[in-house]
Amino acid sequence: MSVAVPATSTAGAVARGVRAIGVDIAPAMVEVARARLAGVEFRIGDAKALDDADARFGAVAGAFGMLHLAEPDHAIAEAFRVLCPGGTYAFTVWDGPERATFLGMGIQAVIAHAEMTVPVPPGPPIFQAAGRNFTAAFAMGRECPGHAARIDSPPTTKAVSRTRVIAVLERGAS
Repeated sequence: MSVAVPATSTAGAVARGVRAIGVDIAPAMVEVARARLAGVEFRIGDAKALDDADARFGAVAGAFGMLHLAEPDHAIAEAFRVLCPGGTYAFTVWDGPERATFLGMGIQAVIAHAEMTVPVPPGPPIFQAAGRNFTAAFAMGRECPGHAARIDSPPTTKAVSRTRVIAVLERGAS
């Protein structure tokens, strides 16, 4: 099962021959996913209240959806609920701008140049789940029968200088 932004993570699973289901709370995202991956089941649903039986899936993945949840612990609990014993749950989040240089540059540009008086609906802190401490605190503090928690580091944890990011953008990666 792919939860939140389903076309992105679901496409990879389908390419490997996995029968996948994508769920997103936004009807427009579900429509985009259906258009991109014909024949794959996509449905509107809430990560905090999945409409599936307990222990139904061997894997649950979420690509950057956690960032948008005011109560991510509810989504994590739901993911574990629908996992088969021994199943895998994986999610990705942006690292904080102090480590994700390119993202930090984008945030600085928005703050410097965007009209910041436009009303924005309330939302969760974007980097609330960025550290291993968030995941570890949840996974280790909750009983998830049939599942062992393992916290993996992100593949890239090295901060890159602003100068390096600009150079790569200007000439391309080498």
